[in-house]
Amino acid sequence: MSFIAHCGGGVSSSSGRSAGASEGTGGTYATGGTSQSGGIAGSASDGGSDGGLGGTAGSGGAAGAGGTAGAAGTAGTGSTHPCGIFINDAVRDYPFVAGTLVTLKWPEMESTPSSYDFSKVTTLHTNLSPGQTIAIRMTRIEPEHIVAGADEVWTWTDPNPNHTDCTSGCPRPVPWDVPTLNRYRELVGALAGVQVDSDQGPLPLGQHPDLESVMLLLPGWSRIREIGFEISELPGYSRPKLIDATLEALRIQVEAFPGKPVFVGFWKVTDDVETPALWEAMRTAILDDPALDKIGFYQENLSHYVQEGEDVFQPTTTFAAPLALSQQETFNGFQALTSWSNPSPSYAAKVEGGSPVAAIEWARSTYGARYFEIYTSDADAAASGAGPAWLSGFEALAENLCLP
Repeated sequence: MSFIAHCGGGVSSSSGRSAGASEGTGGTYATGGTSQSGGIAGSASDGGSDGGLGGTAGSGGAAGAGGTAGAAGTAGTGSTHPCGIFINDAVRDYPFVAGTLVTLKWPEMESTPSSYDFSKVTTLHTNLSPGQTIAIRMTRIEPEHIVAGADEVWTWTDPNPNHTDCTSGCPRPVPWDVPTLNRYRELVGALAGVQVDSDQGPLPLGQHPDLESVMLLLPGWSRIREIGFEISELPGYSRPKLIDATLEALRIQVEAFPGKPVFVGFWKVTDDVETPALWEAMRTAILDDPALDKIGFYQENLSHYVQEGEDVFQPTTTFAAPLALSQQETFNGFQALTSWSNPSPSYAAKVEGGSPVAAIEWARSTYGARYFEIYTSDADAAASGAGPAWLSGFEALAENLCLP
């Protein structure tokens, strides 16, 4: 089952698929959408993701409205706007959980050339409750044999203290490396073709009604983000080559998963050209490409905390401008920065006194987002009653996130 929805109102621009209003002021946000000045980008992440957050604390009040409680969304297939609450790499039979996020890594899927292991997808799908779906996410880096076959490589050092690989540097192909893009096409095609059980018998994953959305690694830099490097310093860099390679990687996903929503992580990247900024040029290129009309934008840094009695929500619309400006033209999605009930020590301050329900309600109002990934510990806390009283809020969101 997948849900049909469309993005809501808010900040938008005239570039791309539909015209909209001009960008509002940035900075941190108070409750109810009132903008405060400021907004300083950060670079945090949690639980193995490469997420980041931005903005300084702002003032606010009560959390935005989340709608009334009700039954789960209407079943359907072929949604172009994914929606619902998904949990990370686990299966839970809770009414408010739309499905499971399946995190994949290229080295694990293809440990040797052209020999694939997609068992994680089939195993998690087998354990789903009726009506639940899966979302595919691919993270981290390329296998060593892919790097060995690249024409040109660079070295990436991961600055995230929560990660254990690449902290001393990993060679990666440049994003426009032709041999790597060819091997990437083979991998994505094999993933889309893996047979997954259904009520009608085995079906290719790329055509399966239980596949809600896809977000695969962009070869050479994982997502549209500079984390621990400057994109313009990569060997052989030019803006046209980077944009063309990014569009090609996204087309490979869209072609392999026809009719399925495809997310791409999108942050404000820059190079030596100030106007338009690289991220603005990249955004325009994606939104103007008719082959990419099922591409949406994503960040993994959603948080809510209380500071001096005031609600603070992140990311700010300044930090997440690619999403804020695009909500009238495509769909947006978020992953929580960390768990509220069992936070990573590095990010505990970013959820202290906060609520995943309030964070989702705020992002729905501010970014038009309808798709959210939360940590399993928060879903368990809500369902068991052992944690804060989030259950009624999650149940209301299960209804409202998937309304047309």
